[in-house]
Amino acid sequence: MNSENKFWHINDFTKLLNEQYSLMTNKESSIHVNTVNNWFNALEEKKIHYVPKIDDMRIYEELDLKVALFMLDKRKNKWNLEAIYNILPENVELRPIQDFDTKPNSSVNLTQESKIPELIHNRLIFIEKYIDASATVHNKKAKLELEINALENKILNLDSEIRNTERNIRYVNLLELKSQNKEVAKTKNKGFFSKLFGSAENVIQEDSPNETLKNAANEEAEELKRDLQDLEKQKQECMSKLTDKLHDFEEMSKSIKYKHPITVEDAQKLLKLDYEEMRREQ
Repeated sequence: MNSENKFWHINDFTKLLNEQYSLMTNKESSIHVNTVNNWFNALEEKKIHYVPKIDDMRIYEELDLKVALFMLDKRKNKWNLEAIYNILPENVELRPIQDFDTKPNSSVNLTQESKIPELIHNRLIFIEKYIDASATVHNKKAKLELEINALENKILNLDSEIRNTERNIRYVNLLELKSQNKEVAKTKNKGFFSKLFGSAENVIQEDSPNETLKNAANEEAEELKRDLQDLEKQKQECMSKLTDKLHDFEEMSKSIKYKHPITVEDAQKLLKLDYEEMRREQ
């Protein structure tokens, strides 16, 4: 789970809570999701602290993490819940429930036209935060997709270079083999020319292998082999990076599917429906 994400559902929020507490105290924590959920249920019922919701599901953010860390620390030190609830307002910044309460309040005489914008404003503030987080994740996914495509193209190019280098090595080896075969043939013919001309010195000297070219071919073969090793190393590194990025892409796709399904356009439509529904209720 990436803690750069500033909004979490309960499962990721609880996991992050345990991780942060362990980092802060060097003590292990394995508090359960249900326990954390019960804490925030009680805080909401007591009108101490409120976590905004989308489709009746709480969306936690950094302020809620601070509240949960404070409560977890006190519970680890054997504080009872009621005592923690009593001291919370004096120690941690809270989000008052009335800021998000959409129920009619008979004690306040608000006109229809003044009340609806207030409720919409509160809803809009949270949706804008959610959309900002969602847009960030979508942008990261698009960037990651470009990086994956670039790596795949680089691997294809490296494959092509590797094949060409292997082909050149085989070609140089064939030239070397051909040169060796010629040298063997000349050695065999030495006796024949000696018998025919009485001496084969001039013939052998004229047909002796070109050592300079032979050495150059060997050096070229060794250099090609070094190039091949470097290309294969580059490919291996690219393959490793590609594997990591494909894994990140898969995890990010899951995150978007389950935690960031709402686009800006969808949010605007939902907000419009909320506005129309609240007007009908008035």
